[in-house]
Amino acid sequence: MLNIDRTTGYRTIRDGTFPLPIIRVGRQLRIPTVALLRLLEPDPAEPPAVTALS
Repeated sequence: MLNIDRTTGYRTIRDGTFPLPIIRVGRQLRIPTVALLRLLEPDPAEPPAVTALS
């Protein structure tokens, strides 16, 4: 869903640069579903970001 491979995902989690909160349950890593959905589908009520056109 994030278009990154497993190695990159684990590396970003270890480095602290993963874009979502991580919950550790024993040795397992969990990503809250709500946080993932918010990243993939931003709130439609928020105005779109304005970008400058060249």
